[in-house]
Amino acid sequence: MQCTRQAIPLTEGRVPLDRRTVQRANLRAVTWQLIVCSTDTALLDWARETLRQRPRDKILVLKECSDYDPTLPALVIGTELPQELGRALGPILGDLGYTAGEHLVMNNLLSPLSASDTMPVTIGLRIGADPSGLVQDLRRAASENWWSIFSGQWAYEITDSDGTLRLGDYANPGWSYDPHRAITLPPPGRPVRRVDSLSFYAMDGAAVDVIDSLLPRLVTYRDSVPHLRDVYLYPSVERIGLRRGNMAAVQFGAGEVHLVANQLLGTNKVEIQLPAFYAGMTFAHEGYRVYNGYGGSEVAPSFDSLMTLNITAVSIVPYTYMPAADRVGTLLVPTDAGSENDGAVTYSIRQAQARDLAVLLKPQIWVGGAWPGQVDFATEAEWITFLPPTNAGSLTTPAWPSAKGWLPSASVPSSSTLP
Repeated sequence: MQCTRQAIPLTEGRVPLDRRTVQRANLRAVTWQLIVCSTDTALLDWARETLRQRPRDKILVLKECSDYDPTLPALVIGTELPQELGRALGPILGDLGYTAGEHLVMNNLLSPLSASDTMPVTIGLRIGADPSGLVQDLRRAASENWWSIFSGQWAYEITDSDGTLRLGDYANPGWSYDPHRAITLPPPGRPVRRVDSLSFYAMDGAAVDVIDSLLPRLVTYRDSVPHLRDVYLYPSVERIGLRRGNMAAVQFGAGEVHLVANQLLGTNKVEIQLPAFYAGMTFAHEGYRVYNGYGGSEVAPSFDSLMTLNITAVSIVPYTYMPAADRVGTLLVPTDAGSENDGAVTYSIRQAQARDLAVLLKPQIWVGGAWPGQVDFATEAEWITFLPPTNAGSLTTPAWPSAKGWLPSASVPSSSTLP
């Protein structure tokens, strides 16, 4: 039977498999195309260098803009789209408000040129009017995480001519885009205030009445930024995370400091009287798009919804990871924006305590191919490596080689204070 190409409308019901199944199948594909739609030497050099590196062990096939295989997953880079693909994607890009020449990033997009009787293929786009800017963007993405070039965090990113960044995500479960999850990040604009040699910028509507109270603290920051001149204020850890890729309340750059003033240590002391009986719920980290995790804007309304159930306590469960239940490894605390990082977890704790809820912080280990109850090691040395040093002395024979029954003793205070 001859397989012919035909456009597939990007609407749920016409796609043979659900979005995640299609995306995962394509991301696992060994062979991808790298389609270069530009004659720029630097961009072509980057493409050839990438072919030699074989990121993620993928076989990349270099193709010109006018000559590519629509049956293979593809990454399209350049100053324009392939003509046939551009026509097919025109209505979608129009709905997103994209204008030719703007910087466009799209990830895991269903190709409208897929064959209808096979597994659909996905494509990624990195298109912009400035080839040198594209190369810088690609090198930066590769240095942070090669996987993001094939599968970015957002469904689309559009940078307007004035520097405004628009981010969007898919609606579940289909291929359409969710207008309620579109985020706009305008450029910094002009300083809202200047004090001596410092210029203050209010990002995303951040409060400016905190500037005077911040001035003494900024003296100490000059040790970290000797030539400090710019101070950027953010209203929440979500907003600093969306813009900076990190949700820490204090972040330093070249000659600048970025602050979430209401999350600085010592600014949100609360004290809660713990009840004799707890009506509790687990409060889960929902997603990794920043806004839908522990530090996102959906936290407060989620807590308000839980309050209608008359709960008095919540457990907050940040995760780390170990690849196997019998192998000691480093338990990493994630720091990237959207993860269960310290800034995000702290934000959820403060939101809970602002509603007089008791909080159980329950760090959890995600164990590859097992569950935490199966963690076990053969030697005492492995257990001492695995457990915090302050607790290692509590583990004594004859508990070895298995110490599954061990639990540290702990006292429960009558009140809880979070700086």
